[in-house]
Amino acid sequence: NILIVYVFNNSDHEDPQWCYDNFINYRSLKSADNVRQQLSRIMDRFSLKRTSTELSS
Repeated sequence: NILIVYVFNNSDHEDPQWCYDNFINYRSLKSADNVRQQLSRIMDRFSLKRTSTELSS
């Protein structure tokens, strides 16, 4: 699941080498993180409530 990979990468492994070793495109993950941050700021600006899903394996 790409979401689990993203969360795992975002938490402890912000390392291009980790991405390379695990066949993940580092630039794509950084771009996805940028989009997530933009959406977060937009939600804050309009006082929108955030919800998240619980990750399970």
